[in-house]
Amino acid sequence: MKGKWIMKKYKHTGHRSFRILLPLVLAAFLLLFGPETVREHLPNLGRPYDISSTDILQVHVLDVGNGLSVLVTSGEEALLYDGGGRDTSSFVVAYLKEQGIQHLNYCIASHYDADHLYGIVGALHAFTTGTLIAPDYETDTKTYEAFCRAVTEKELTVTTPAPGQTYSLGEAVVEILGPAGSGYEDENDYSIVLKISIGEHSLLLTGDAASVSEQELLDAGADLNADVLVVGHHGSYSSTGKDFFSAVSPSFAVISCGLGNDYGHPHKRVMQLLESSAVPLYRTDLQGTIRFSMTGSSLSFEQAPCEDYSRGDETVKIP
Repeated sequence: MKGKWIMKKYKHTGHRSFRILLPLVLAAFLLLFGPETVREHLPNLGRPYDISSTDILQVHVLDVGNGLSVLVTSGEEALLYDGGGRDTSSFVVAYLKEQGIQHLNYCIASHYDADHLYGIVGALHAFTTGTLIAPDYETDTKTYEAFCRAVTEKELTVTTPAPGQTYSLGEAVVEILGPAGSGYEDENDYSIVLKISIGEHSLLLTGDAASVSEQELLDAGADLNADVLVVGHHGSYSSTGKDFFSAVSPSFAVISCGLGNDYGHPHKRVMQLLESSAVPLYRTDLQGTIRFSMTGSSLSFEQAPCEDYSRGDETVKIP
């Protein structure tokens, strides 16, 4: 019970005062009970996952540099949302194999930018796939051509989902929220936005959805509220508008970006928004792959948040 109380306190307040007190709390636990008891009562600091049950979701935001790849598993069922870029495609495939993945129940390409799609092509060749989901547009890139060839070779059918469509992953519900429109000038706005919910807890994935798509979701009255937000477009200035962020009202934020990337991700405006909202932050550029688990009544991270709100061009990784 003590561990759950600490998790809930930290999750719902996010105040700096608690962040400051956290090291003192850990020190007191160490003195009184020893390190094993601390680990038992603070499951967000590295407790091993129980991967045998379908009512437990394991979420892995993979360290793919300035790209995105998210693996969600429930028992033997698996969902891959994006696969990172060319330089990390083999890492994504190897990582999935290390997790015991042989079959992807769902493989989702949020959109067709290479830093999201290239690893999807690798995954389609490496694993059998149940449902392949991708947006309804075409582009003329070599990566997209490779994607189309893989679809043909594997005799797959691309499913273009509609808002409100749902799928099951173990005991969880995967709901398609967007895109809510079409004919976008910015192809990022075609990004498939989905919410994965299990009991009281949920995760929101938005790909590179930009301001137009975010506003359409707000106008459509989509239920955006989620415990964990994987921040859109690697923390770019073009995503995560103030109203959109307010509607999500996340308890935790995760940013997938590359250290020293050429785009300056994450952007100063987004980082100021996260910091002023006192949302605990995880970053792949500073912490590597981010892992957490969700059940109907609990949410546990494997590590503590980095709480580094510096913008991309100012970030320095501390050894």
